[in-house]
Amino acid sequence: MRYSKISLLFYILFFCCSVSGYSQSVWVKKPGEYYTQIGGTYYGYDQVFNSGNKFLPIRRAVTHVTLQSYSEFGIAKNLMGTAIIPVQIQSTSQKLLPDSSYIQNPISAGQLVAPGNVQLALTYGFRQDKAFRLAAKLRFDLRTSLYKASVGLRSGESAWGFTPSLLAGYGHKYFFASTELGYTYRTNGYSMQLSSDTQFGTCIKGKYYIVLAYNMLFALAPTDYDSQNAERANVFQTATYLNNRQYLSPALRLGYNIDKNWSLWASAGGLWLAAGQNIGAAMTFNLSIAYKKEK
Repeated sequence: MRYSKISLLFYILFFCCSVSGYSQSVWVKKPGEYYTQIGGTYYGYDQVFNSGNKFLPIRRAVTHVTLQSYSEFGIAKNLMGTAIIPVQIQSTSQKLLPDSSYIQNPISAGQLVAPGNVQLALTYGFRQDKAFRLAAKLRFDLRTSLYKASVGLRSGESAWGFTPSLLAGYGHKYFFASTELGYTYRTNGYSMQLSSDTQFGTCIKGKYYIVLAYNMLFALAPTDYDSQNAERANVFQTATYLNNRQYLSPALRLGYNIDKNWSLWASAGGLWLAAGQNIGAAMTFNLSIAYKKEK
């Protein structure tokens, strides 16, 4: 399926699921409390947002299915741990796409099933007793991903990452909002990143959630990691976890409380037309189920 600039304008009305949107981590869990969400995201594309807001056809269509668990758990007073464990299932089409004939020596079609970058974090809430709350977080991105050079597929960044961030949030009976601003240092010659995640939500009748979010990722001082040798450059034919990625992604998530512990979540989306770089131009679809235990 091919997307033109006109059709991609429609995506602004849709939304993209983000890891950071799984829960409101400025609200620190108490010791003995936890929240776990398990879900899957589908993402497929045959064009890539390139620098200058151009759409670059790739040689083969790419399909991503991400299976992921997200967990928050209280460790001590005002201290919470977070663990994110993703598994990537990626494949490229057997058919070569005609609009990308400018690419010489196309790589073979193939598949990659591998872990993504496991993320571990600690969040300390230094203001947790009022409606307005503040917290600080340290996140570690582990180099647990794999790169299959023969088919140009990568399940995550080939680097370690360290992200300090500040969080603020406000909660009311029928309304909540939160924002997070972070800076990521990455090893192995990758570019550094600036990120922000902002959410506004409401709960209707204690059962239904509507959450509107804006997620941003921006590459600072771009580097040439992917083009330093021929094997790494194969990833340009698939655009799976390219270095120097950036985007602005509005997001909508819908939730339903089955009972006091279990809930269902769904989202569908795309990328903001004017802000993508080195990332596939396509819709995403996500379904997940969550369980929480509170005191």
